Amino acid sequence: MHRLVPAEPVKGVPAKPPRPTESSGEGRELLQLKSDNIFEPLLDVLEAATLLRMHPRTLRAKARKRLVPAIQVGRRWRFRASTLNSWLERLPG
Repeated sequence: MHRLVPAEPVKGVPAKPPRPTESSGEGRELLQLKSDNIFEPLLDVLEAATLLRMHPRTLRAKARKRLVPAIQVGRRWRFRASTLNSWLERLPG
């Protein structure tokens, strides 16, 4: 029987990680990390700009100048919503 597997990931659909087995120590660690919800999805420029109510070009320029907390992954800027929230709370005004 043949399985259809996409050649590249579909945008917006997260890839499923392999399921850990109960017998491996690594599997228990992965299950523990998953249950703690440690991983926070990153926002792209459009999502973060919408959240901050600013133009994406302005946000990109501020990220480049390190005025806004951001992470550069390759040529793309990514933002953590929690980090942006704490950054906003520290701003005077």
